[in-house]
Amino acid sequence: MGFGAIFIMADATTQSGTILEVTETAFIVQGLNGQRMELPRNKIVSILSDSSSISGQTTSPALSAQPQTFPETGYPVPVASAQIAVESPYYTIDMEFESRKRVLLYQERAKNPLLSVGLSLVIPGGGHFYTEHWGAGFFFLATRTLFTGVTVWGFWPQVFEDGNGDPYTRMNSPIIGAVGAVGLTTMLILECVDSYSGTNGYNDMLRLRLGIDKVDPNLVPSMPTITVP
Repeated sequence: MGFGAIFIMADATTQSGTILEVTETAFIVQGLNGQRMELPRNKIVSILSDSSSISGQTTSPALSAQPQTFPETGYPVPVASAQIAVESPYYTIDMEFESRKRVLLYQERAKNPLLSVGLSLVIPGGGHFYTEHWGAGFFFLATRTLFTGVTVWGFWPQVFEDGNGDPYTRMNSPIIGAVGAVGLTTMLILECVDSYSGTNGYNDMLRLRLGIDKVDPNLVPSMPTITVP
């Protein structure tokens, strides 16, 4: 038959190749390495068109068309191998299913900016560790620990004796303690701001990797379908 396709299986693996035969229970596929495979229908989640693996055929203009433009809010942007929903006598690509799957995956992996700020307030570097920004996390952990030590040392009381031998209490260095407190407060504010911004950047990158423009959890539309003869 010679149809190039990518099969997404129920166990989250993928199989690529050329469809040789379609039976009532399975797809007979020749893999990229030339191996003949039998893929059961009940274990296939979806099938994507793969024009790069079609042998000896001219790619349909509909399959080589440019990506379609959809309204901005709530529409996942299809990846290159699934830009157009295809219906044929042999298989169907369900773009709505793909959209829902990407939205659910985004909701599972997205980070909460407010939680990130809360972790930064309680644990030095905690907000950055939460969003996997390890370098920034260790930087704020080290600087806040340093300023905390300076502050504690500067304000730490010491017992001294005056000329008459009477004891009195005096801080090590109030000036150094004040410098440490200002530095600690400044680094805390900077960390919270950077943590909040970094979390939003993490979520933006996650949407980009999943091919989602903007996500509206209450709106997952049916994608347009183009029938290819």
